[in-house]
Amino acid sequence: EKFYFLTMLPYPSGDLHIGHYYAMSPSDTQARYYRMKGYNVFFPIGFDAFGLPAENAAIQRGIHPYKWTLSNIENMRRQLRSMGAMWAWDREAITCDPEYYKWTQWFFLKLYDMGLAYRDYAPVDFCPQCNTVLAREQVWGEDRHCERCGTPVIKKNVEHWKFRITKYADELLDFSQIDWPERVKVMQTNWIGRSEGANVTFPIEGSPSPVLRERGTGGGGGGGGGHCGLHHPARYSVGSHGHDPGPGASPGGQADHRRIPRRSGGLQRTGCPAERDRAHQH
Repeated sequence: EKFYFLTMLPYPSGDLHIGHYYAMSPSDTQARYYRMKGYNVFFPIGFDAFGLPAENAAIQRGIHPYKWTLSNIENMRRQLRSMGAMWAWDREAITCDPEYYKWTQWFFLKLYDMGLAYRDYAPVDFCPQCNTVLAREQVWGEDRHCERCGTPVIKKNVEHWKFRITKYADELLDFSQIDWPERVKVMQTNWIGRSEGANVTFPIEGSPSPVLRERGTGGGGGGGGGHCGLHHPARYSVGSHGHDPGPGASPGGQADHRRIPRRSGGLQRTGCPAERDRAHQH
């Protein structure tokens, strides 16, 4: 019987560290266990080699990203082989190899053709020093700093690609066939963030199309809305006269606020009067 076993592909930063052994040794142990039980185990290895960190590292060293990345892969490949793990090296995957990412492009086009990939403006965690968007787990500490360089992370509105995982929210929240720890189920549930409600669109005087939208989840209609979002590429500055939240900021100076559940007790709402006194391109 076949068994596909996969662990996270390492990022080719140059050298292995104890974290790599911490993540990969248990995976190798379990893969060997299944092979000893008679399974035909497929346990591939490779390198997660795309992204701005590789470019930034190459710029700092005055080396072309291609040369820098491949030299790191060669060194880490040697170190990984010294571990003696049972990886299928003949199936090695390098994500910056055109022979690999052509299939990533193929998958993306399939999602796009099905209406599951779209572009939208949304706030992201952004490091102004690394000049890149950060994943949530790359923002550290109460002061919200970048894990790589320690620079304070800002919220920035950018246009980027999204996938409509909400189309599959119910399926993703069905854990009946998955043997996961309860804490992981909670993390998955919070990450998906499924909610039921209504999108209410308000007309704006002088606007060729209604662009002011509110997401309501409380069941009480739009009358109890705590805030409204300007859902349009050319967002307006909605502050009172003399107030300008600045590029990439949310109205009311909330660009660096943490994401807090709406029903958090004692949460003081902040914002500013909705007067369209000037246009501001975000």
